[in-house]
Amino acid sequence: MPRNKIKKIKICTGAGCKAWEADQIPVHLGSLRELIEKEGYEVHLVSCINKCGGGACVQMAPGKKLFKLREPQEVCRILEGSLQPAVA
Repeated sequence: MPRNKIKKIKICTGAGCKAWEADQIPVHLGSLRELIEKEGYEVHLVSCINKCGGGACVQMAPGKKLFKLREPQEVCRILEGSLQPAVA
């Protein structure tokens, strides 16, 4: 698969996102490990997505869909398809 087509879940670990408990997002993703692997996603912690404010940032690639999570467990709703991306 070409590098730019790899499916990634990027979790921001910047100071603003840490304030929204971004460090707990991977914990919640752990409960969905089988689904993540089945869908072909890789989880990456990144230093900053530069879309600060309003919640912890999670970006889905390819496509660069950006989600703002006010609660870490909302990450499960992204994979279920029941959480809408933030307007960038």
